[in-house]
Amino acid sequence: MWSVSWGAKYYRLTEFPCPSCKSTVAFEKESLVKRENLRSRNAHSSEDWTPYDVDIRFSCMLVCKNPRCGEIVAVSGYIDVQEELFYGEDETTMEFMEYFRPLSMYPAPPVIPVSPNLSRRCQGDLRTAFSLLWVDTAACANRQRVMVEHMLDQLQIPRRIAGKPPGLNSRIEKLSEEHPRYGGILDALKEVGNAGSHDGAVSFDDVVQCFKLIEHVVTALIDKPDEKAEQAALELKERYRRKRSSDKIKENQGGQNAPDSPASSPPSVSSGGD
Repeated sequence: MWSVSWGAKYYRLTEFPCPSCKSTVAFEKESLVKRENLRSRNAHSSEDWTPYDVDIRFSCMLVCKNPRCGEIVAVSGYIDVQEELFYGEDETTMEFMEYFRPLSMYPAPPVIPVSPNLSRRCQGDLRTAFSLLWVDTAACANRQRVMVEHMLDQLQIPRRIAGKPPGLNSRIEKLSEEHPRYGGILDALKEVGNAGSHDGAVSFDDVVQCFKLIEHVVTALIDKPDEKAEQAALELKERYRRKRSSDKIKENQGGQNAPDSPASSPPSVSSGGD
């Protein structure tokens, strides 16, 4: 996961991963629009009015910092007013602070990298979940659960397990037979997804944590960096072993084919005069 502070609200909109390249999209200050609706403006004259009663909408653009990309993310939501205490050396002061609460980002920044090794269905599930993060966290959790189903399809875990009731639980148990470390993670994703479906309430932070778990499983079971490193090491070892053997054969052949060294000639005898 990228080093982004993922949160339901922001005092300042941070940079997010770009949906189209490996750069980031940043808040474009000139694009910010804030509007307070009529009912909220009229309520200011009430004796009971407090800053908590304001109803302000906002919209803005996030623009990719890579000039070759130029992606634009449209953001919209509302302003959340909260009371904050500031502690000074001599006194404590109170101020009302405005926070941005996004309810939509399009196209949605990816919370985790989308592995090219994932099936198209899994990639689509992830991108849909990225969008739902801002709209409906319960629906986002449910989509993460769907992604788990499709990832098990990619891992060739059958939909029906002989001797077991049909369902995701049985499929996770089957995966755990070969990968016990990751069965528990998928089971947690299933439980959070079920809560999103049946209870309709999952916190923003919990959904973000689920994305981290998904990334961990995808890296281990789909990308398989350990296996790739082991395979790369094996190929290197075999290649250099073959090269060393080939060099030895050439060296031996060179020694056998070398011309014999000339025999030492007998010392010449000079002919003397009679």
